Amino acid sequence: MWMGGRPPLGYDLPAKDSRKLEVNKGEAQIVRHIFKRYLELGSVHALERDLTANGYRSKIHVTKKGKTSGGQPFSRGALFHLLRNRIFLGQIVHKDEVHDGQHDAIIEQDLFDRVQQQLTANARRVRKRSVTRMSKAPLTGKLFDANGEPMSPTFSRGKSGKSYRYYVSASLQQGASPGAEGLVQRLPCLCHRTHRWKRRSALACQVRSRSGSGRKGAACQGRDRHRTEWR
Repeated sequence: MWMGGRPPLGYDLPAKDSRKLEVNKGEAQIVRHIFKRYLELGSVHALERDLTANGYRSKIHVTKKGKTSGGQPFSRGALFHLLRNRIFLGQIVHKDEVHDGQHDAIIEQDLFDRVQQQLTANARRVRKRSVTRMSKAPLTGKLFDANGEPMSPTFSRGKSGKSYRYYVSASLQQGASPGAEGLVQRLPCLCHRTHRWKRRSALACQVRSRSGSGRKGAACQGRDRHRTEWR
């Protein structure tokens, strides 16, 4: 039983005196294409690019006053929601509980289950990569420059192909020009397992760490003897 609101792609509002969503056959074909195409491409990022390149757009909604919305390229967030939506199985989710709906399913259970398995597997890989990045750059989310901007890990390659890792201020990573002379916005990340980097007070005075007191210059206080092992 439809509880109201905008119908999702693949369905139209119930007929008068009904609470049952009506299948929109044209849109239902698009939904099935999205599910199958996701399995073929293997990622939502690739799916987003593919749908945009081929002219697929979100459902167009028209209000009682004649205003329209939708009809835009699918965002990744919208695609994640669509691929997880059990309404396409003929079900309704209410307060985290799944109930059989009155409307017809437009996705087969087997196809839906295979898509869920792929989504879950991809999410696990993303989490694993995130943990790996954190282990290589343990100050991620904790290091800030003198302007209060977060410093995130990045890398470059030398002529020999060797990778050099750095913590760089957010504005520089987004293409901004360097700040005032003497303002530290780039720090080397010495990642060799056996190497230890001793912070120098002259450098530490220009960065802030959330692990400190939170005040500007707090990194200077008693940090000369602090060493961090990069793994």
